[in-house]
Amino acid sequence: GLERGEPVPMIYGAKLTGKIGSTNIGFVNAQTGDSDFEVLEDLNPGQNFTALRLKQDVFERSSVGMIFTNAQGADNYNRVAGVDASFRFYDYLGIGGEIAGVVADDFLEADPERADNPLTGRFGIGWTSDRWNVSGTYQRVDDDFKTDLGFIRRRDVANQSYRLGWNPRPSFTPAIRQFRFSGSFSHLTDIDGNFLQQKAGISANMSLQSGDRIDFN
Repeated sequence: GLERGEPVPMIYGAKLTGKIGSTNIGFVNAQTGDSDFEVLEDLNPGQNFTALRLKQDVFERSSVGMIFTNAQGADNYNRVAGVDASFRFYDYLGIGGEIAGVVADDFLEADPERADNPLTGRFGIGWTSDRWNVSGTYQRVDDDFKTDLGFIRRRDVANQSYRLGWNPRPSFTPAIRQFRFSGSFSHLTDIDGNFLQQKAGISANMSLQSGDRIDFN
Protein backbone atom coordinates (compact mmCIF):
# COMPACT_ATOMS: atom_id res chain seq x y z
CA GLY A 1 0.00 0.00 0.00
CA LEU A 2 0.87 3.69 0.02
CA GLU A 3 1.17 6.15 2.91
CA ARG A 4 1.88 9.79 2.09
CA GLY A 5 2.81 8.67 -1.40
CA GLU A 6 5.46 6.17 -0.25
CA PRO A 7 5.18 2.36 -0.35
CA VAL A 8 4.42 0.50 2.89
CA PRO A 9 5.45 -3.17 3.07
CA MET A 10 2.79 -5.84 3.65
CA ILE A 11 3.81 -8.61 6.05
CA TYR A 12 0.71 -10.77 5.78
CA GLY A 13 -2.99 -10.72 5.05
CA ALA A 14 -5.84 -13.18 5.61
CA LYS A 15 -9.45 -13.24 4.50
CA LEU A 16 -12.38 -15.48 5.40
CA THR A 17 -15.80 -15.26 3.75
CA GLY A 18 -18.71 -17.63 3.62
CA LYS A 19 -22.14 -18.54 4.83
CA ILE A 20 -23.14 -20.88 7.63
CA GLY A 21 -26.84 -21.60 7.50
CA SER A 22 -28.48 -18.19 7.29
CA THR A 23 -25.45 -16.29 8.62
CA ASN A 24 -23.04 -14.50 6.29
CA ILE A 25 -19.49 -14.06 7.61
CA GLY A 26 -16.68 -11.82 6.43
CA PHE A 27 -13.32 -11.41 8.15
CA VAL A 28 -10.12 -9.66 7.04
CA ASN A 29 -6.84 -9.17 8.92
CA ALA A 30 -3.67 -7.57 7.56
CA GLN A 31 -0.35 -6.53 9.05
CA THR A 32 1.94 -3.90 7.55
CA GLY A 33 5.60 -3.36 8.34
CA ASP A 34 7.52 -0.22 9.20
CA SER A 35 8.31 2.07 6.30
CA ASP A 36 11.59 1.36 4.50
CA PHE A 37 12.30 5.08 4.32
CA GLU A 38 14.16 6.47 7.33
CA VAL A 39 12.54 9.89 7.01
CA LEU A 40 9.17 8.19 7.37
CA GLU A 41 10.11 5.55 9.93
CA ASP A 42 8.59 7.49 12.82
CA LEU A 43 5.53 8.49 10.80
CA ASN A 44 4.75 5.08 9.36
CA PRO A 45 5.15 2.29 11.94
CA GLY A 46 3.61 -1.05 11.11
CA GLN A 47 -0.12 -1.40 11.75
CA ASN A 48 -2.63 -4.20 12.10
CA PHE A 49 -6.00 -3.89 10.38
CA THR A 50 -9.04 -6.04 11.18
CA ALA A 51 -12.58 -6.01 9.86
CA LEU A 52 -15.36 -8.38 10.94
CA ARG A 53 -18.81 -8.44 9.34
CA LEU A 54 -21.76 -10.66 10.28
CA LYS A 55 -25.17 -10.61 8.62
CA GLN A 56 -28.07 -12.79 9.72
CA ASP A 57 -30.96 -13.46 7.33
CA VAL A 58 -34.33 -13.15 9.06
CA PHE A 59 -37.84 -13.72 7.78
CA GLU A 60 -38.02 -14.09 3.98
CA ARG A 61 -36.25 -10.99 2.67
CA SER A 62 -34.82 -9.21 5.71
CA SER A 63 -31.55 -9.15 7.62
CA VAL A 64 -29.77 -7.81 10.69
CA GLY A 65 -26.03 -7.41 11.00
CA MET A 66 -23.01 -6.00 12.77
CA ILE A 67 -19.55 -4.75 11.85
CA PHE A 68 -16.36 -4.18 13.83
CA THR A 69 -13.13 -2.61 12.59
CA ASN A 70 -9.81 -2.14 14.35
CA ALA A 71 -6.68 -0.33 13.19
CA GLN A 72 -3.81 -0.44 15.68
CA GLY A 73 -0.14 0.52 15.60
CA ALA A 74 2.56 1.08 18.16
CA ASP A 75 0.93 4.08 19.84
CA ASN A 76 -2.29 4.66 17.94
CA TYR A 77 -5.58 2.83 17.63
CA ASN A 78 -9.05 3.30 16.18
CA ARG A 79 -11.95 0.92 16.83
CA VAL A 80 -15.42 1.28 15.35
CA ALA A 81 -18.49 -0.91 15.87
CA GLY A 82 -21.91 -0.76 14.27
CA VAL A 83 -25.20 -2.55 13.73
CA ASP A 84 -27.62 -2.49 10.82
CA ALA A 85 -31.00 -3.87 9.80
CA SER A 86 -33.01 -4.16 6.61
CA PHE A 87 -36.65 -5.29 6.59
CA ARG A 88 -38.99 -5.96 3.68
CA PHE A 89 -42.78 -6.01 4.11
CA TYR A 90 -45.67 -6.56 1.69
CA ASP A 91 -43.19 -7.07 -1.20
CA TYR A 92 -42.83 -3.32 -1.72
CA LEU A 93 -42.17 -1.67 1.67
CA GLY A 94 -38.58 -1.43 2.82
CA ILE A 95 -37.35 -0.10 6.18
CA GLY A 96 -33.71 -0.09 7.20
CA GLY A 97 -30.83 1.71 8.74
CA GLU A 98 -27.50 1.48 10.44
CA ILE A 99 -25.62 3.14 13.26
CA ALA A 100 -21.91 3.01 14.04
CA GLY A 101 -19.79 4.59 16.72
CA VAL A 102 -16.16 5.02 17.65
CA VAL A 103 -15.51 2.58 20.50
CA ALA A 104 -11.95 3.73 21.16
CA ASP A 105 -9.54 6.15 19.50
CA ASP A 106 -6.24 7.50 20.82
CA PHE A 107 -6.65 10.90 19.09
CA LEU A 108 -10.14 11.54 20.48
CA GLU A 109 -9.30 10.32 23.97
CA ALA A 110 -6.26 12.62 24.15
CA ASP A 111 -8.36 15.74 23.54
CA PRO A 112 -10.92 16.46 26.30
CA GLU A 113 -12.81 18.84 24.00
CA ARG A 114 -13.65 16.07 21.54
CA ALA A 115 -16.40 13.48 21.91
CA ASP A 116 -15.17 10.07 23.07
CA ASN A 117 -17.80 8.08 21.16
CA PRO A 118 -19.00 10.04 18.10
CA LEU A 119 -21.62 8.38 15.91
CA THR A 120 -22.80 8.09 12.35
CA GLY A 121 -26.17 6.71 11.34
CA ARG A 122 -28.75 6.42 8.60
CA PHE A 123 -32.44 5.55 8.55
CA GLY A 124 -34.54 5.06 5.46
CA ILE A 125 -38.01 3.97 4.45
CA GLY A 126 -39.31 3.42 0.95
CA TRP A 127 -42.06 1.93 -1.17
CA THR A 128 -40.86 0.41 -4.46
CA SER A 129 -43.35 -1.08 -6.89
CA ASP A 130 -43.71 -1.18 -10.64
CA ARG A 131 -45.92 1.92 -10.56
CA TRP A 132 -44.64 3.97 -7.61
CA ASN A 133 -41.29 4.74 -5.95
CA VAL A 134 -41.44 6.77 -2.74
CA SER A 135 -38.55 7.07 -0.27
CA GLY A 136 -37.16 9.17 2.54
CA THR A 137 -33.75 9.00 4.20
CA TYR A 138 -32.09 10.70 7.15
CA GLN A 139 -28.32 10.49 7.57
CA ARG A 140 -26.03 11.99 10.21
CA VAL A 141 -22.26 12.09 10.75
CA ASP A 142 -20.91 13.60 13.96
CA ASP A 143 -18.09 16.12 13.75
CA ASP A 144 -15.54 13.89 15.51
CA PHE A 145 -16.49 10.58 13.89
CA LYS A 146 -13.48 8.90 12.27
CA THR A 147 -12.46 5.49 11.05
CA ASP A 148 -9.04 4.38 9.86
CA LEU A 149 -10.63 1.66 7.72
CA GLY A 150 -12.92 3.77 5.58
CA PHE A 151 -13.47 7.12 3.94
CA ILE A 152 -15.69 9.81 5.43
CA ARG A 153 -16.69 12.25 2.72
CA ARG A 154 -17.98 14.94 5.08
CA ARG A 155 -18.41 15.29 8.84
CA ASP A 156 -20.67 17.43 11.02
CA VAL A 157 -23.64 17.01 8.70
CA ALA A 158 -27.27 15.89 8.90
CA ASN A 159 -29.01 15.23 5.60
CA GLN A 160 -32.67 14.62 4.76
CA SER A 161 -33.47 13.36 1.27
CA TYR A 162 -36.77 12.46 -0.38
CA ARG A 163 -37.74 10.96 -3.73
CA LEU A 164 -41.05 10.42 -5.51
CA GLY A 165 -41.38 8.44 -8.72
CA TRP A 166 -44.33 7.51 -10.96
CA ASN A 167 -43.85 4.82 -13.60
CA PRO A 168 -46.95 4.32 -15.77
CA ARG A 169 -47.17 1.73 -18.54
CA PRO A 170 -49.13 3.33 -21.41
CA SER A 171 -51.76 1.37 -23.27
CA PHE A 172 -52.20 3.83 -26.15
CA THR A 173 -49.09 2.68 -28.05
CA PRO A 174 -47.39 -0.75 -28.20
CA ALA A 175 -43.98 0.81 -28.96
CA ILE A 176 -43.55 2.31 -25.46
CA ARG A 177 -43.02 -0.08 -22.56
CA GLN A 178 -42.96 2.39 -19.65
CA PHE A 179 -42.57 6.03 -18.66
CA ARG A 180 -40.62 7.01 -15.55
CA PHE A 181 -41.06 10.40 -13.88
CA SER A 182 -39.24 11.28 -10.68
CA GLY A 183 -38.50 14.21 -8.41
CA SER A 184 -35.99 14.53 -5.57
CA PHE A 185 -35.27 16.96 -2.75
CA SER A 186 -32.49 17.08 -0.15
CA HIS A 187 -31.86 19.39 2.81
CA LEU A 188 -28.41 19.52 4.41
CA THR A 189 -27.52 21.10 7.77
CA ASP A 190 -24.75 20.75 10.29
CA ILE A 191 -25.31 18.80 13.51
CA ASP A 192 -26.57 21.93 15.26
CA GLY A 193 -29.21 22.52 12.59
CA ASN A 194 -27.51 25.38 10.74
CA PHE A 195 -28.46 25.43 7.06
CA LEU A 196 -25.80 24.33 4.56
CA GLN A 197 -27.43 23.34 1.29
CA GLN A 198 -30.64 22.37 -0.53
CA LYS A 199 -31.02 20.49 -3.79
CA ALA A 200 -34.03 19.60 -5.93
CA GLY A 201 -34.30 17.88 -9.26
CA ILE A 202 -36.68 16.23 -11.71
CA SER A 203 -36.06 13.62 -14.38
CA ALA A 204 -37.97 11.49 -16.85
CA ASN A 205 -37.26 8.66 -19.25
CA MET A 206 -39.12 6.48 -21.69
CA SER A 207 -38.39 2.79 -22.18
CA LEU A 208 -39.26 1.31 -25.57
CA GLN A 209 -40.24 -2.26 -26.36
CA SER A 210 -37.10 -2.48 -28.52
CA GLY A 211 -34.95 -2.08 -25.40
CA ASP A 212 -33.90 1.49 -26.16
CA ARG A 213 -34.39 4.29 -23.64
CA ILE A 214 -34.77 8.05 -23.96
CA ASP A 215 -33.78 10.21 -20.99
CA PHE A 216 -34.93 13.72 -20.10
CA ASN A 217 -33.11 15.62 -17.34
